[in-house]
Amino acid sequence: MTMTPTLPICCVCGQVSDERAGGSIELEWTQLETYLNRHRIDQAGIRLTHTYCPSCYNTQAREWRLLPPAPLAA
Repeated sequence: MTMTPTLPICCVCGQVSDERAGGSIELEWTQLETYLNRHRIDQAGIRLTHTYCPSCYNTQAREWRLLPPAPLAA
């Protein structure tokens, strides 16, 4: 039985997290079509889970008067 990968997608801008793109601690956020083409994945082969990309989170946090996320440890 093959596991279907779950891909985080921003619920505001629709970009997806691509942890395999940059190789650094920071995740790259890219358009879904770009991600699928880069990794040669058929859209039917993934499940999406909603989240916020850092940019949209910061915008929403200011709007909701929440604290910004803590910086990642080096």
